[in-house]
Amino acid sequence: MSQTSQPDDRSAPAASSSATKPWRAGLLTGIMTLVTALVSGSILYQLSLEALQSELRENLIRTAKTAAVVIDAKSHRQFQRQGQETSAAYQKAIQPLEQIRLAAGDIKFIYTCVMISNRVHFVLDPTPAGDADRDGTDDKSHIMQVYDDPSPELVKALTDAKPGADAQTYTDAWGTFISGYSPFFDAKGKPAGVVGVDLDAASYVRRLASMRTAAWTGTGVALALSLIAGIGFYRLQARIEQFRRKIEQLNTELEAKVAERTAQLDASNKQLAEEVIERRRSETEAKQARRAAETANRTKSEFLATMTHELRTPMNGVVGMANVLLSTALDDDQAECVQIIRSSGESLLGLVDNILDFSMLEGEELGMEVVPYDPREVVQKVVDVLSSRAQDKNLAIQMRVAADLPGQLVSDAGRVRQVLMNLVDNAIKFTETGSVAVELRVTDHACDVELGENCPASIALEYVCFSVSDTGIGIPAEKKASLFQEFSQGDSSASRKHGGIGLGLALCKRLVNLMGGEIGCSSEPGKGSTFWFTLPVGACAVPLHLRSPKPLPTDPKSAAA
Repeated sequence: MSQTSQPDDRSAPAASSSATKPWRAGLLTGIMTLVTALVSGSILYQLSLEALQSELRENLIRTAKTAAVVIDAKSHRQFQRQGQETSAAYQKAIQPLEQIRLAAGDIKFIYTCVMISNRVHFVLDPTPAGDADRDGTDDKSHIMQVYDDPSPELVKALTDAKPGADAQTYTDAWGTFISGYSPFFDAKGKPAGVVGVDLDAASYVRRLASMRTAAWTGTGVALALSLIAGIGFYRLQARIEQFRRKIEQLNTELEAKVAERTAQLDASNKQLAEEVIERRRSETEAKQARRAAETANRTKSEFLATMTHELRTPMNGVVGMANVLLSTALDDDQAECVQIIRSSGESLLGLVDNILDFSMLEGEELGMEVVPYDPREVVQKVVDVLSSRAQDKNLAIQMRVAADLPGQLVSDAGRVRQVLMNLVDNAIKFTETGSVAVELRVTDHACDVELGENCPASIALEYVCFSVSDTGIGIPAEKKASLFQEFSQGDSSASRKHGGIGLGLALCKRLVNLMGGEIGCSSEPGKGSTFWFTLPVGACAVPLHLRSPKPLPTDPKSAAA
């Protein structure tokens, strides 16, 4: 610490020497501020003067162009002699010019000119006759009066037929002016003359005088600012010297505090390093646990797939043998027992197939057969297969197909039939009286079809909606959110009437999503339910990696589950 303080002690005299003469810094600051302000003010004055002159010329040209628009070239051509100035046509022709002159405010003369035999002649001039300004010259220019000393810009506008303005003031018999000019044309687009607009030089000079006044005012302000800056900088330097002494004292105190905080920081860093090591150890253990869980999940899926494959073979034998027994001579009790065996076997086989499909979906091994198919045939087959079950419960099963339904869809017909089988089977299962209706129609979006809302036209597409409605027990509102979750049931109590493991609707949701559609439900307790799903019309939305390169074998019994 002592070694670092010695250079500061040796440099202290030099700092004190420069700080004892703050008036030098204040004087130098004031002079630099004054010079900078004067140079900047001169440049700004020149730029402002040029901008004022340019704006003035543009305004004169703009006023002349405005007047040129109201000149009728055809009627203008008829004025050839001074005697026409009392005519109604002449008075009508000069009236718009007079209105423009009065509206502009500081315009002294506005007139039209033509060039004949290389000489400039006046035509229209709304100025009253007489010598109002007492300069010995009639204020009004008369029809075909020769203009002996025209401005070069006026001659240029007449010869080139282009608008222009004087760069500087000029003097003629009527006084000193700065003017703007604009040609006007006849119906064929040929030049018919030029409109001239004169601004009195006195107005121009007044504008320049205001600029000079502003420049001198700015110079005075710059002088005052330089004086203030010098005094202010002098006081600032004096305060800086005071602060420098305080800073030296504070630096000494700060070094002691820094040493103390450095020791604390070293201790904190050591503790943080230990925490980082512990966190990395925890992350490593979490990764290992996640990999173990993923391995266990894959093992579970493989076990489910293997188990369900092994169960299907004996279950198919049970159902097959039950069908064989039903074809033999049996009494009523025996036939009823065999029917129960077959029905139970088919139900168990459906559960096995659902578990197999679910395990294949989890392992992303389930393929999709993407082919064209007729949706009417799919719905009809589902209705035919399940109509006997509906008749056993004295339920009417109906099928409604919209007239505008496409002839073919492109997706997996077997999976569509599997989803419909699940929905219709559930509708029959939970309906005691009434009917079950299967409807097929076209909608313009994949939203909740029961809400009747339309999507914006920019994202509207055509979808086919499959819906299954029943008059059964309905579903409470609090249960609808979990309907399509795995192993979830509307009634999970021990005394529930209907069986199942809660995979049917979850499997339906996954299959519909894989085919690019959506599935949903609307229901009210005691008034029945409507389950629906939508599929896009046209190209199927099934991902390429899920499409089967070969048609998958279809099992009517597994589809019925």
